Amino acid sequence: MPQFEADLSALERDPGKRLPISSYHANDQDRVRRRYIDLGACQPKDHKFEISDFSGHPRRFCPTWFKDHKWLEYSVQEEAAFCFVCYLFKDKTKSPGGDAFVNGGFNNWNLKARLKRHIGTVSSAHAEAQEKYDMFTTPTTSIRESIASNTTQYKVEMFVGVIDRQLQELNARFDEKLVRLARKFYAKDFTNDELSRLSWQLSMFISHVRKDKRFNKLKSLCELSVLMVETRKNEQYYIVYKLLKLVLILPVATASVERVFSSMKYVKNSLRNKMGDEYLNSCLVTFVEKEFFRQVKDEDVINLFQKGDCKVIL
Repeated sequence: MPQFEADLSALERDPGKRLPISSYHANDQDRVRRRYIDLGACQPKDHKFEISDFSGHPRRFCPTWFKDHKWLEYSVQEEAAFCFVCYLFKDKTKSPGGDAFVNGGFNNWNLKARLKRHIGTVSSAHAEAQEKYDMFTTPTTSIRESIASNTTQYKVEMFVGVIDRQLQELNARFDEKLVRLARKFYAKDFTNDELSRLSWQLSMFISHVRKDKRFNKLKSLCELSVLMVETRKNEQYYIVYKLLKLVLILPVATASVERVFSSMKYVKNSLRNKMGDEYLNSCLVTFVEKEFFRQVKDEDVINLFQKGDCKVIL
């Protein structure tokens, strides 16, 4: 077994070339994992991906899949895709030798659904590997820091059963309601594939966040979104993060629309009831965004009109 004492620079990046984690010395395996995590998944986005023929239909690996699946890797040598988290943490007793993303690589580019099938359910081998990955990369705190006193511990033990039961009842409806919300109000912001995966990603997100102590003291959705970016969970759970962003901007968007409509009665009055849509839009922008428009100099406006088309329809 290869054993490293200090220098881990010899580790192979290409997933088709590197050695299995189990082949390293037991004392080195966690160090190798941490080094690979520091390096990140092998995603050669500028590579000229090989085109394969499937019954007369040319297909190749799509680089945008890297954005949709942060765990996805690509081997230039094998011209095949692999799973980064499964390489690091997959339980070998689960479907041994039966997953192309771990053994040999996946290259059936005409079967994109296999990516989703590899992820599987919350209890799948990939999900467990992802959970181990999150726990490995998440800083832990001691029991002394988590429970400051015996009184706090007593309260936790008294109420944890009740809280867990309430959470189970709420979470049973949480995913379904959010998916319905996304389908109803944000249909144009989510693809059909994202909507179908939203429920699963929410379940995974809730499961992982509960075990991450950094998320325990959050008081608002705004703080949650900031911490997701800081911990890079916005990349891992990008569909959940997209929904969170839409929910956060909804009050601002609603208030902006109401402000514009209330301004219309001042801009489009009885003397201007025949103005065109383009001119009305320009007038509304200057009326609503007064603070910004005050910074514009008169000379700049005059120069803009002088350089533009002399036939301006007002």
